[in-house]
Amino acid sequence: MPLRSVYAVPHPPLLIPEIGLGEERDIRDTAESMEIVGREIGQMAPDTIIMISPHAQHMSDRFVLSAVRNLYGDMRRFHSPSIALTKEVDIELSTKIYAQALKKVVPVLLCEEDDLFIDHGSLVPLYFVEKHHKEYKLVLISLSDRSEEEHFSLGRCIASAAASSGKNVVLIASGDLSHRLKIDGPYGFADEGPIFDRKITELMRSNKTDEIRNIDPDIAGPAGECGLRSLIIMSGAISGGGFSSRFMSYEGPFGVGYAVCGFYSQEDDPNDGKTRIGHQDAGTDSIQSDPYVALARKTLEEYIRSGRVIDIPTSLPDEMYGTKAGVFVSLKVQGQLRGCIGTISPVT
Repeated sequence: MPLRSVYAVPHPPLLIPEIGLGEERDIRDTAESMEIVGREIGQMAPDTIIMISPHAQHMSDRFVLSAVRNLYGDMRRFHSPSIALTKEVDIELSTKIYAQALKKVVPVLLCEEDDLFIDHGSLVPLYFVEKHHKEYKLVLISLSDRSEEEHFSLGRCIASAAASSGKNVVLIASGDLSHRLKIDGPYGFADEGPIFDRKITELMRSNKTDEIRNIDPDIAGPAGECGLRSLIIMSGAISGGGFSSRFMSYEGPFGVGYAVCGFYSQEDDPNDGKTRIGHQDAGTDSIQSDPYVALARKTLEEYIRSGRVIDIPTSLPDEMYGTKAGVFVSLKVQGQLRGCIGTISPVT
């Protein structure tokens, strides 16, 4: 079966409370989005998770694909050795990806060395998955110094292998965006930093991920990114079409950009009324019957999905055209307040 869903996620270790020690509250949007990702994957209960990480074992001339029986990793380098994980590798799926790569002349090493480990770029996202689903195998894939097109082609190989495996497979592309967003950040500021992050998030929002591999290297390089090639592999994996996107969050208060976005097969599309993973189904009828709520929902959904402000509908009640009033909108996820904004009196 095709990939169930695909996620672009960051990997700041301080998202884990034992490491963040309160600092995780400063990236609350990212933390809440990662909780949603974990819940969604838990509901899908994949047989295998394919993890692409910029911090996995790296070779310049080829991609490294895990084929050892088990992988272990912990967060001792972040003073939290108790945050640890051991997962069985899906060697069968790794071998299928390797075979597809050989056909497409994509250089891949099927690695059986015992020194492979689960790096922090993988551990942080899996920390949120493990809260909801533990019975899965892992395939860990590194980046390389090969071309953007070869990274994209590897993504296509991953999708083909997953489809032919007959397994329930989820792909996670781990990577932070620019590390140069603030003068007082750990890596300083570069003009290209915000430009790079804006381009990436715009492509995610508009579901134009095929264009990620065309981002100008004169922007990506000075931006100090670490996730671009992960995203290029991811974009190759979903390039066959049939995936909808849901952009969840972006922020960079520490000078590093963190974006979370989900891409869903038709079966798991959270925008589909039949399946709303991570969303509340209750009350849909009442929402549709209330023109005020329906208008607020349509306005938000259109802007989140396409960045476009909707045209004023022509089928609203007369009072909504001729009466001035305040507008206040609350947004909830899983029944919990996610955000609210508005006024109690007219402003125009």
